[in-house]
Amino acid sequence: MRFRDIPGHESVKNELLSLYENDRIPHALLFSGPQGNGKLALAIAFASFLQCKGDKKDDKCGKCLACNKTNKHIHPDINFTFPTYGKSGQKYITSKMKITEWRERLSGGLDFSLEDWNNYAGFEGKQSTIYKDSITDLLDYFRLKRFEGNKKIAIIWQAELLGHEGNKILKLIEEPPPNSILIFIADNTKKILPTILSRCQIFRVPPYSSEDLQNWAFQNEIITDSKLLELSNIAEGNIIEFKKLLNQDKINYFDLFLNWLRLCYKGTSNEMVSYAEQFSKTGKDNQKYFFKYGLRFLEKTLKSFYLKREFIALTEEEYNSMLKIRNLLDFEKITDMIDLFNNSIYRIERNANLKLLIFNNSLKLHKILRY
Repeated sequence: MRFRDIPGHESVKNELLSLYENDRIPHALLFSGPQGNGKLALAIAFASFLQCKGDKKDDKCGKCLACNKTNKHIHPDINFTFPTYGKSGQKYITSKMKITEWRERLSGGLDFSLEDWNNYAGFEGKQSTIYKDSITDLLDYFRLKRFEGNKKIAIIWQAELLGHEGNKILKLIEEPPPNSILIFIADNTKKILPTILSRCQIFRVPPYSSEDLQNWAFQNEIITDSKLLELSNIAEGNIIEFKKLLNQDKINYFDLFLNWLRLCYKGTSNEMVSYAEQFSKTGKDNQKYFFKYGLRFLEKTLKSFYLKREFIALTEEEYNSMLKIRNLLDFEKITDMIDLFNNSIYRIERNANLKLLIFNNSLKLHKILRY
């Protein structure tokens, strides 16, 4: 992974490069921010850059032996600690025991969620965590001298799952061995011990912009039509969600949403029942994306009351339809619809009866639109 392979985040990349150029790399760094914002990719790109022994300026050379090893995630001086679950005999399963699966998952792409990792590693439906035995392995790693790298680096993914076991790392952070670096990655820094946070240089990584996601798709020749705008809006800067949406790009959320609004406005109960039956068969992810698209559509509708066209990120077809729908709405109705859609996503994630959910929502939306 190179910096150039990561879309956007130029300010974070420049800050990391500046630390290297000025020989001011801290011994403990924390990459934080919402899921799907490229934190893991940035951490691995930075670690790979530091280990590169070739001609490097703004990125690793990609040709030396060190780069060949970091490309395969097998560099002996880059250690990974990550959540696991369960026991093998009398011992908890550690990161070290699952390193083969971890490297395989990284080779398939660096943008994945904890749920994705759990499913891949065989922990589906389980509450994985970072066990104390994994931390013991991490401490043992730093007791060894460097094998061949410029630095001895450890990357701790989902660091919020360290819990109170993180206290065992404090001495390592306070008295690090020479040329050693700890890189923490966390979605939610509120769950990390304050004693660890206070000792880290924190890089708050924002979500990807809609333009970043679209440029990434263009560069990888995945999809090149106007649908990119629709999908990037639904993803809300989360490249994990964006990639999932691209894999099911035949679904036109705009048409589905517009048809549902028309059906609800009309208010024919038989049609609502039929729509609810069809909706319940579309799959959990598609159902969440449907309501997320609706939320983004309403957000753009609100903006249209006080912003010019060029600031509303909708296609011409979406924008023209939005103007017609806006005539039926006011701020109170839009707020009610936003609450309804957010509640729907919440219930879908908790396995609500989807047929009843969409039928009930259709009745509520009819009332909002007509009265």
